[in-house]
Amino acid sequence: MSQYAFAKREGGLSPLYKFVSSKLKYPERASEYAIQCTVFVKFVIDEQGKVDSLSPLNNLGCGLYSDGQRVVALIPNFKKPAKVNGKDVKVY
Repeated sequence: MSQYAFAKREGGLSPLYKFVSSKLKYPERASEYAIQCTVFVKFVIDEQGKVDSLSPLNNLGCGLYSDGQRVVALIPNFKKPAKVNGKDVKVY
């Protein structure tokens, strides 16, 4: 099951993106240097539906990744974990 199919089952990517954007705090240091970017954080939804194993896919410094990681860690537990052949599984 792809991450998109899993997120769709939980209400869709739109509510997930809305949640993330509502929690972001642009780091002051990044603002001082006028750094703008998209931060990519890879994470796993574990067998219990919890966000786990966060790792950066890009990190430009100035606190951008730290805040992205903080926000992803705030994502509430998913209602149901992904399943393969009826078994709960981890999914990126």
